[in-house]
Amino acid sequence: MIGNIRSNVNRAHLCCLVLVFAALLPSLVLTNHQDTPWLAPEDTSFPYKGLEHNLVELVKVQASTSKWITLMTFTGAIKRFVLNCIYSMTTFGRQPHYLVATFDPESLALCIKLNLPCYNASSLSQVRITNEAHPFDTPASNALWWAKQQLTFEILSMGYNVHGSDADVVYFREILPSYQHIFDQTWADGAFLMEEAVTENPEDFESYINLMNAGVYALKSSPRVLKFVHHWLRNLEEMDQVRLNNLMGAAYMLCESRAMCHASKRHHKAAFYRHPHIFPGTSCTQPFEGDPCDERRLYIHFLCESGWDRKAGAWSDMQLWLVDEQGVPLWSNPAAGVGGAGKPTHPFLPCQGLAWQNVGMSPNRRRWLRGHARGSHVL
Repeated sequence: MIGNIRSNVNRAHLCCLVLVFAALLPSLVLTNHQDTPWLAPEDTSFPYKGLEHNLVELVKVQASTSKWITLMTFTGAIKRFVLNCIYSMTTFGRQPHYLVATFDPESLALCIKLNLPCYNASSLSQVRITNEAHPFDTPASNALWWAKQQLTFEILSMGYNVHGSDADVVYFREILPSYQHIFDQTWADGAFLMEEAVTENPEDFESYINLMNAGVYALKSSPRVLKFVHHWLRNLEEMDQVRLNNLMGAAYMLCESRAMCHASKRHHKAAFYRHPHIFPGTSCTQPFEGDPCDERRLYIHFLCESGWDRKAGAWSDMQLWLVDEQGVPLWSNPAAGVGGAGKPTHPFLPCQGLAWQNVGMSPNRRRWLRGHARGSHVL
């Protein structure tokens, strides 16, 4: 009889364990596939499933507790670029709070099949956008960029902060803490990548001045920023980046310190910080010189080649393809808790520490710190 009692107790324990495991299994699947949701079973119940036509609920589900969300755009033909960017963003950038906007039925269907947090943004496009890889500066690519900025305005209007990202981007280190460091040090309303191109004639005030890149940015929701984006969206005939740079002084001011940013806000203009370019010197992509994990790099954005084939070749040359055509990770990175047995470790990712550590410092302060560091262990 005692044996029967023990047997029944064991069965009860086993039954409880099975029930507990069954209850935990969905969360285990979600955790294991946070960086690669496209590799999860199709019937996995991600919290954003079924919200592709409901922006308010999708943003509410996907945003971080600090109300940040990353916005990306997607067409089926650039699937590998999008998955590569997302993988770098969630794995090395530690930013799982994102949504993916689509503009045509085929891309939306593929996005849903890949278990991504998709949003049907087709109503925002001024022209028809297909699931192709649209060449640079065509009516379709310009419409896609403008639709991204319109969606940014809608999300900012809800009181959320937006990190906008193009697909031809690879993130090297933590995203939100790096941007937060900028905002803490400068009191800026937003941050963009620095570019620097101007006419040779100091009296030519008609030629385009290139100050910032519009592909990757971080914008904090505020009346000033909403006013700026409203101005940005007033002329959809121009390229979004041309319009962005032409608004400097009219809708926003550039600033590098708390005093400068505060002065801009005092005049009811958004205050934007330009973070260092990803390569020293010109704005164009160059081979890595020195440490790929230089603190100037939160990410790499392929800027100077417009063809997707050339972009793909650059990712190969720079060892920045992190997933294959199916989205399967190519590298093993134990420090990041990703990858698989038998795969090589990436030669430099993930990068350690935050980007842009010297933000908000005057040139004299930077020089003093460099000199002081050479003579001591400070820094």
